[in-house]
Amino acid sequence: MDTPRAPRTSEPSSAFKPTGGYTPPSDPFSGERFSVREAEQQVRQRSRDRDFSTSRSRRAQRREAGGNDKVLWLTVFVIAIGYAGFVAYSELRYRRSSPPAAAEPAPAPATPAPATAPVIATEPVAPVAQPPVDPGTSAPVDLVAAVADLKKSLRLHEEARRFARERRFGEADDRFSAAVALTPYRFEVLFDWAQSLIEQKRWTTARDQLIVAVAVQPASVPARLALAECAFQLRQYPDALALATWVVESEPYSESAHQIAADVLTGMEDYDAAIRHLEKLVALNSNNHVAENSLGAVHLRLGRYTQAIRSFENVIRDEPGNSQAYYYLAQCFVQKNEPSLAVDVLIRASARFGRDFVATWTKGPEFAALAQFPAFRENFATPAPATATP
Repeated sequence: MDTPRAPRTSEPSSAFKPTGGYTPPSDPFSGERFSVREAEQQVRQRSRDRDFSTSRSRRAQRREAGGNDKVLWLTVFVIAIGYAGFVAYSELRYRRSSPPAAAEPAPAPATPAPATAPVIATEPVAPVAQPPVDPGTSAPVDLVAAVADLKKSLRLHEEARRFARERRFGEADDRFSAAVALTPYRFEVLFDWAQSLIEQKRWTTARDQLIVAVAVQPASVPARLALAECAFQLRQYPDALALATWVVESEPYSESAHQIAADVLTGMEDYDAAIRHLEKLVALNSNNHVAENSLGAVHLRLGRYTQAIRSFENVIRDEPGNSQAYYYLAQCFVQKNEPSLAVDVLIRASARFGRDFVATWTKGPEFAALAQFPAFRENFATPAPATATP
């Protein structure tokens, strides 16, 4: 008769100890079945677990830890060797760059002191800190006084700028002058004072301040441009041209520099060089009608009537209220011996700006050749009728 077996349960078998090894069940008749496949799977899982590692894996871990220790000590050794080499190289470089020490003077022959000379013991004297010395003047500098002068100069500078904005130029000049007296080489106060003087058209005084400002900051483009403008207004053309050329070379797209250079070259009657700068201005800014009028005027002076007419017509097309373009365009047709076109331009100008205004142009000798044409006499030779005032 068969012995009845216990029913199977879903609980895992306790045939294996948690710490490894196999433990036979306490009850041989517990009813649990032994599976070789399940045992192999459990062995593989526990072999991958560090807590159940075999003696072979423990030896591998010890070898890995030993290898890591070797790498760590090798890294420390290399770092130490590199640091020692760096220190040695720095010391060698310092010794090579340092000047040789001056040879100590030979000691003077000792003279025996008289037997009756008393021996006086003196205490070492504490060193006294010397005031700083300005390397330019070799005179001590009072740092406290210098800081006080700087603070006062900053306050005066701010007051001067406020007065200049309010166009109270007399008070502004007093503050600027006092600030410069306290700090003669502060670029900001020198440049701002020069700008105020330029606004007053005091070109000589502004030039003097800008010369010092440029000496303090030679690379300042605004200071060089302002100095070039002063030199141009004072008819110092070579200086103005040199300053404007320096700016153009460093900043090729500076409209102010091209304008000053063109004005200077026109004043020097170097018209071809002036045209190059004026054409650059027009290319940089098509709305610069002042430059295009100047370009047309230079072409007109050189007898290049076609180029001049093109420039003035461009200005009139873009800015119909530019009376200067009408004036020069009429002159172009007069000198080109096309009087009918010249009269037509004057009539168009009188319709826009008024007959009396345009009639003042025709009083000049440049329009004397038009007096024989009926259309000109009809519009400009007879006096304009009086208009009743409301």
